[in-house]
Amino acid sequence: MRVSRIWAALLAILLAGSGSMASAQETTGAVSGTVKDSSGGVIPGATIALQGGVVNRFEVSDGNGQFLFAAVPPGTYRITATLSGFAPQVAEGLVVSIGRTTPI
Repeated sequence: MRVSRIWAALLAILLAGSGSMASAQETTGAVSGTVKDSSGGVIPGATIALQGGVVNRFEVSDGNGQFLFAAVPPGTYRITATLSGFAPQVAEGLVVSIGRTTPI
């Protein structure tokens, strides 16, 4: 009897653990970057557009010129940075992979 209770307890632990492992699998990636001017100075307040497939998202660069798009489905994207007084900057063919942060 005691052995069967131990096996039942071990089986319950294994089954509980396998469910949490399956739910922890990643299905998206991310895109991060820093907006800078031609002299290398950071640009806060720039609007960053991430577009591709059904994704059309926007972020604003922070005080350090940095931005982050989290939970981005895998695929190929176009990213555009705009701010009044500066020429828009566009990057095409940005590839986002599952479980990775793509820097730009």
